[in-house]
Formats: sequence, structure tokens, C-alpha cells
Amino acid sequence: MPDAGAELPGIDRAAVQDWLGRHVPGLEPPLEFRRVGRGRSNLTYRVSSAGGTTAVLRRPPVAGQVESAQDMGRERRVLECLAAVGQPVPRPLAHCTDIRVTGADFYVMEHVDGVVADSEQAVHDGLAPEARARVGASLARTLAGLHAVDHEAAGLADFGRGQDYAGRQLRRWSRQWELTHTRELPAVDRHAARLRDTVPPQDATSVVHGDYTTFNTILGPDGEVRAILDWELSTIGDPVADLAWLLMWWPDDQRSAPLGATPVSLMDGFAQRADVLEAYVAASGRDVEHLRWWLSLSYWKLAVILEGILYRWHQDPAMGGHDPGALEPGVEKLVGLAEETLAEGAR
Repeated sequence: MPDAGAELPGIDRAAVQDWLGRHVPGLEPPLEFRRVGRGRSNLTYRVSSAGGTTAVLRRPPVAGQVESAQDMGRERRVLECLAAVGQPVPRPLAHCTDIRVTGADFYVMEHVDGVVADSEQAVHDGLAPEARARVGASLARTLAGLHAVDHEAAGLADFGRGQDYAGRQLRRWSRQWELTHTRELPAVDRHAARLRDTVPPQDATSVVHGDYTTFNTILGPDGEVRAILDWELSTIGDPVADLAWLLMWWPDDQRSAPLGATPVSLMDGFAQRADVLEAYVAASGRDVEHLRWWLSLSYWKLAVILEGILYRWHQDPAMGGHDPGALEPGVEKLVGLAEETLAEGAR
């Protein structure tokens, strides 16, 4: 449906249409803009022309930009470098650095058609049972392939500091907790201390996506990964961090699910968490001895992120989209899972 009257946060329709028409072949006005994705960070729009050309536009949020997470040039750069070495990422098409166009810089990338398995409905509509059986192994193999990229040869030698990734994560998210916690939860600080006391050695350094889940990948109808999306948290660090984050979102039961909604991995046809782990180890040959530490960090980190959402809700209830009554126990559940996971790893 055309969206001529739709509100487009962060988009000056006339100015952006004019810029796209001059810089991206096939995107001549009039253009249809449709917001896509589930995140509250960078804004993502599918842009379509009357002639059938489709691309995707990414820009920072209208308010609340944080450090490098909304650096469009940085995000475009990692896509460009990874596309050049054959990784499954959308190819960047153009980058607008003139903030007079729409209030911030933005970039445009190719549109990759497929299924984003971020809900039960999306899975029901897009993936048959035999395709679901392939998703876990494909995610694992694709992640192993990303971690095998020689980031220095790919032009990403200075993309992140690389070493002490665990320490950097602990410091960053501990600061975030200090700034955004809405109540006293001593267990959060206690667990941060336990994590600091048990930081594992970093055995490898690679490109790290930072939010690798089914939410941020596009699958084909056969269940194979077509593209990895949403690179705003990417850096150079410990590859086991990505694996742990994926497995956190791939539980074997509702009790260990990170949030209240049923994860798609619990639907009929999907592999077990152990199968995904086995596929990654087979594809990468990597030592994952310290996986439980990273999985514990992942639960704790998500608890801090969730508390930040609760903090923003208290600051501006009009932001909507979340029930604060559901968020508070979610934070507590995640800290409990973090504690259990680290204790299991110590046994």
C-alpha cells in the first residue's frame, strides 16, 4: 500500500526522495517508505519505487544516540568489507553524510528477500517443518564463517580493540547499570563481581556481530541463512561471545528462555541448543571451553539492557511498547539464569 500520508520518523520524505533519485539507480521518485524491524535503536525503512526497485535505508534514532552504536559510516564500512570477502550481508549502495538532507547521515543497502524468524507467525508463514530443521545448523555454520574472516586482510584491522573483550563488555554494561537502574538489585552487582573474578582468557580474536540471533538474520524458505543484518554493535573481540548470545536466544525449554515470549526455537521442527553448538564447533574447530562464562555474561547483559528499557519508560511513559510490570520480573529472571549458568560452569 502506498504510504503517502504515513508518518516517517527521521525521514524528510521530499529531501530523501530527491537524494535517493540522484544517488541510487532505480530509486527515482515517487518512492514508498515502509518502516521495518523490531528494534528501538537505528531506524530501518524499506524503500520501493514504482519501477520495482527495492532497497533498505538505515539512519540513527531521532533521539538518544549512544557512542558508536549509531555510527552509520561504521556500519556501512563493516558491510562493505564483509561483502567484499563473500560474507552473507546486504551490499551497501550509497551513504549520505549531509545531515541537512534529513537531520542525520544515513546509508542505503540492497534489499534481501526472505524470512526473519522473529515470531511464531513469521515461522508459520515462511518456514515449513523440514526448513526449520536446517535453521540451527545454518545459523551456526554462518557464524563460524564470519568468525573465520581475516579481519585485518578484510580492511577491519582498526575496527575494534580486539583484546580484553570480556573486560570491555563488563565495564561497558556495568556503567550502563549504574546510569539506568530504577531500583536496588544487589544481585546484579554481585554477579558482575563474580564475572570479573572469573574472566576467561581470550583465545581468539575475530569480527563479532554483537547481536547474532534469528531476529537479525534473513532466511530463505529452505531454512538457510541469506543475510546477516543489524551490525550496529559489531566490533573486534572474542568470537565465543557471539556463540553464547545466539545460544541464549535458543533455549531448550521455556524456563531458560530469556524473555516471556516463546522463542521460535521451541516450535516444532527446530534443532536443540546442543545441536546448534555441535554444528558451530564442527564448522569452526573452535575451543568453547569457556562458553558457560560467556552465556552467563549474556544473561546478565540482557538484564541490564532490559532495565535500561524500563528506565526509559519511567522517563517517558509515552514511548509505549512495553509493560513495566512485565519488565521488572524479566530482569530478575535473567540475573537468576546468569547466576545458575556460572555456577554450573564451575562444577
